[in-house]
Amino acid sequence: MKQLTYIMVKPEFAEKPEVIALVKSEAEKAGMQILREKFVKYTVELAQKHYAEHFRGSYENAKGFYLNLENYITSGRAYGMVMEGENAIEEMRTIIKRLRAEIPPISDDPNVNITKNVLHGSDCVESAENEIAIFDSMTAYTE
Repeated sequence: MKQLTYIMVKPEFAEKPEVIALVKSEAEKAGMQILREKFVKYTVELAQKHYAEHFRGSYENAKGFYLNLENYITSGRAYGMVMEGENAIEEMRTIIKRLRAEIPPISDDPNVNITKNVLHGSDCVESAENEIAIFDSMTAYTE
């Protein structure tokens, strides 16, 4: 079944053209078509919408790692892509899992790497729809 999914190369990694090229290459090998792509800058408000399942409406209700994730995702520009393909969500999550293991992390501390990892990918159709709508509302970030 053809699906849409959203993939984000997170800050720090988005500054490495070779990482973006690798993600795009792996996606295309898996039969994905990249429909839209651009650099974006998440605000706190957009990060809370994007990660609503972790934010849970307030900092008091947020998961323990959320604030670190929000701080990271708003720390610099990210690179977002809307992709389409057969079982795109599952296919891309498989690729993300592999690439997270292949691309050296920012830190040796596993607690840091929970939030400061290389990629985000939609985990279900509802998330993909929400994340794509957020991405589409954002202006390309050129700084």
